[in-house]
Amino acid sequence: EYTIDIIFAQTWFDSRLKFNSTMKVLMLNSNMVGKIWIPDTFFRNSRKSDAHWITTPNRLLRIWNDGRVLYTL
Repeated sequence: EYTIDIIFAQTWFDSRLKFNSTMKVLMLNSNMVGKIWIPDTFFRNSRKSDAHWITTPNRLLRIWNDGRVLYTL
């Protein structure tokens, strides 16, 4: 049995989030994470997994104008 600590990052495209702007990317704070769809990602065959919580949320959300999303936890 073992434990690991990782920084988890995932990216996907969501055409509903495309926007027209001179800005190419929006960097959003962790309060916005609950407002968009996030994939229900899991680690196959894991016995247990926990998100690391500290006194301030440690999540990053970036949305590119073509609808690409980057989410880190």
